[in-house]
Amino acid sequence: MEKRSDTTGALPLSSLRLMASPLQLTYSYIWQVIRQRNVKQYAKVEEFVTMVTQTVPDLISFKQTAQLVLGLRARIILDLLQKDGPPDSKAIQTLINKLKVLAKDPEVEKSQTNFMVLVQNLLKNPAEKKRFFQEVFPVQYGTKFDVALQALTAGLVCKLEQVLPVPNLSQLGSMLSAQPSELGACGGFIPDSRDLKTLLLHQQAKGLLGIKATISSSVGNCVLSSLAFRPKPVEPPPPTPPPPLLHHRRHPPKTCRSNNQ
Repeated sequence: MEKRSDTTGALPLSSLRLMASPLQLTYSYIWQVIRQRNVKQYAKVEEFVTMVTQTVPDLISFKQTAQLVLGLRARIILDLLQKDGPPDSKAIQTLINKLKVLAKDPEVEKSQTNFMVLVQNLLKNPAEKKRFFQEVFPVQYGTKFDVALQALTAGLVCKLEQVLPVPNLSQLGSMLSAQPSELGACGGFIPDSRDLKTLLLHQQAKGLLGIKATISSSVGNCVLSSLAFRPKPVEPPPPTPPPPLLHHRRHPPKTCRSNNQ
């Protein structure tokens, strides 16, 4: 179960994702992996970088793309080679085959060809492998190499943030379909109350809830006035007077005349 943080420490991911978009979390993940030199996570980063640069090749230059992708793949391969015990030759060969995809530039092609030859030599010669990681690796694939990967990653992330900015409420409304089914589906994104409470308390502890409101305090007062309104009771109409009595005139009884008259 995910731990709940206090109001001043790091936020749990379940609360953090309420404030940050999925893309922002992706950028943060990529940057943290490269900054921390977490080679075990490089495969996911390389997959993401390859996907976005193949989809939009002009995000960064071809040479920068090649250096970033090849650099990530090279570090993954070398990490597999550096492990104790027999290396996973099959996994390494699969990664070597992926290196050939980027052969579109003489300089890039030369670099990846030389690296593939190096890897094959290290697989075949344990003594050469030992010497390489003791003497060559710290110089050629050390701090300078890692800093270059960080700079290339930062450049790509900055470009993606420009291409895919986080929309404001008005922009998001124009993108959202007015179809009732899609609008109803948005209701499914209402967050869990515990996650939102954690986020609000965290922001409150940082003093962010004390920021002056941007709307007038009188806005919305009509709601209370409408609720407080009590219409005057309707007075019952005056009673309808009874209809006047009709006085019928009495006619004298008719007398029958005799036939003799």
